[in-house]
Amino acid sequence: MIAAAPKSVLITGANSGLGLECARQLALLNVERIVIGCRSEAKGKQAQEDLKQAMAKAGKADKSNKTKFEVLLMDLSDIASVKKAVATLATPVESLVMNAGGLGGGNPGNLTKNVVSMTVATNLLGHVVLFDGLVQANKLTKSAIYAGSEAARGEWRMMLPSTKVKSGSKQEFQSMCDGSFYGTKSQDLSITYAGTKFLAALWVGAVARAHPNLRVVTVSPGHTAGTGIFEPEGLPVVAKFLMKNLVLPLQYLFGMAQSKETSAKRYVDVLFDSTGTTYPSGTFFASKRGLTGPIADQSTYYNKVFSNQTYQDNASDAIRSFIDV
Repeated sequence: MIAAAPKSVLITGANSGLGLECARQLALLNVERIVIGCRSEAKGKQAQEDLKQAMAKAGKADKSNKTKFEVLLMDLSDIASVKKAVATLATPVESLVMNAGGLGGGNPGNLTKNVVSMTVATNLLGHVVLFDGLVQANKLTKSAIYAGSEAARGEWRMMLPSTKVKSGSKQEFQSMCDGSFYGTKSQDLSITYAGTKFLAALWVGAVARAHPNLRVVTVSPGHTAGTGIFEPEGLPVVAKFLMKNLVLPLQYLFGMAQSKETSAKRYVDVLFDSTGTTYPSGTFFASKRGLTGPIADQSTYYNKVFSNQTYQDNASDAIRSFIDV
């Protein structure tokens, strides 16, 4: 079954940044129902208003806008919160955009009560619980996108080497989830983030094969200016200021970062691939070169690790082993 252009979409982290921009673009493309997944009711309501204003500005405001945007509360770092959100969702959605995430705050290696690092909890484990819950409840009917990153393959422009797996065993991937894989580098924002996105791309490959009735794709939005992801909690004030006002503007100027509009359109393009031939299920897409520009299938990168089905299944099993801890 190939996913067609969706009539309803749930987007995590949709109250700001790329999630909000994705919602805006989908609304302007006449998606009938957009569910705003976020942690705060106040921020969710503000996102509703922002989206209604965007519709009005584009000359598309009408009475249907009163019901077009829904707020669904969830904290992806809290499994109970995610399960409650699944139960709360009144009617199924056709598509899911797993956009929410971040670098894990000031201490990304700190463990949650499920014994995974904060980076894994917010970027991956919560999304695994959400995806599984929606599928089991028959509340996801066509497609899902996971927001990947060029960091997953290693990227010298981000000063990140490739994640060096040795055996690709379940145990090795479990050590990536609890941070022991990284040793003394477990508190490094970039390294744990890259490893988490690496794991996620493998997980998507596994679930795509497990659910052939759904189209499940990893797509990196690319390095994006103005999202706040590189201004995490715990980063010194001076460093945040320099990142926001000097580093990112310079990256944007020299083509190493792109606008939210351009990045979010990658999500939209995948969702609206009506044949599934351009963006096949189970595939990881990211910038072909660097951090921006045209995207390409990443299965040929890094010794074809991303298309290794044994690695995919072991990574999926490893991640799920932490759900009921």
